[in-house]
Amino acid sequence: MKADGVKDVQINTDKATATIVYEDTKTNVEALSKVLKDKGFPPKGKPKYLK
Repeated sequence: MKADGVKDVQINTDKATATIVYEDTKTNVEALSKVLKDKGFPPKGKPKYLK
């Protein structure tokens, strides 16, 4: 996945989850969700924010 502001992506295929580290000054959850959906991986549920 290529998107402005994305620093790192970790995929867990066993749990069907992804952790995306991004710069919130360059992108947001809605934009990342659109990229994922456009690539055929629509997000399910609400995002969890990690600090």
